[in-house]
Amino acid sequence: MTDTRPPKNSISENLKRVCERMSRAADTAHRLPSEITLIGVTKFKSVPVIEMALDAGLTNIGENRLQEAREKFPLLDLTHVKRHFIGHLQTNKVKWVPALFDVVQSIDSEKVATALSRECLEQIGGAIQVFIQVNTSGEPSKFGVEPATAGDLVGYCLEQKGLEIQGLMTIGPNTNELPRIQKSFMLLRNLAEQIQSSYRADIPRLDLSMGMTDDFEWAIAEGATHVRIGRAIFGERD
Repeated sequence: MTDTRPPKNSISENLKRVCERMSRAADTAHRLPSEITLIGVTKFKSVPVIEMALDAGLTNIGENRLQEAREKFPLLDLTHVKRHFIGHLQTNKVKWVPALFDVVQSIDSEKVATALSRECLEQIGGAIQVFIQVNTSGEPSKFGVEPATAGDLVGYCLEQKGLEIQGLMTIGPNTNELPRIQKSFMLLRNLAEQIQSSYRADIPRLDLSMGMTDDFEWAIAEGATHVRIGRAIFGERD
């Protein structure tokens, strides 16, 4: 497992700067900073490095890889930390999810939704919070359902007793072109509004998980309720 090992005060300062940037972005968008949840992405980061961030006040972490979570989580005190799975989820791996995570942000098929619901009911006797991952950039390298079918998948998940719909998630386009980034995030926001209108009785609100190190301020401007930040907190990968 590779990671950079910045000094503890470096991670603390990085976290502080990210929170300040989030606050400024929220102010600019006439929003409350408290409306936005910061998820620290711990992919490829070691237990000591993650502990530094938790000691500095990070309360939500996101992992992309189930195997990493299985190795690292038992070694961490996560009593008051919300754990998000943010990577691509394969049906044959869902059995590990209920014991490790509080939220799954990457539901992209009925098959995965069915398997996860079943495992949650069997293992924890209840539902896990989920986001539907939507490919709003149109890039073939990215996972997620097409925007046109996102509402159908939301409806399907509402029928699964082991799932609790929390919102929609997307990964912005791999570009520095602001119009493309804005378009991707606006699409998710508009899609959430349309889906809420269709399922108003079942979904009082849909959160929006969008925005990473390079584009989270633009995501906040477009309504993000969750941002997923790795590099700006932990530094570059080796």
